[in-house]
Amino acid sequence: MYDPADMKRWRLPAAIAVIVALSVVGIRHALEQRSQQKHEQQKREPIYQSKLLSYSAVLKPGMSRKEVED
Repeated sequence: MYDPADMKRWRLPAAIAVIVALSVVGIRHALEQRSQQKHEQQKREPIYQSKLLSYSAVLKPGMSRKEVED
């Protein structure tokens, strides 16, 4: 038998459960994205350091624009 009062009593807990579930999924997704970005950054870091070293070997503080361009 359908009881409207009984249905109203379950609305709030059901809505809270849905909100909590969606929040957990969203937070988990955000953490996975952050972890993936950090991993990609760690893979790129040696390449950046290599480039920086090669530029630092050639370009010195106080050089003129002409020296840099040459």
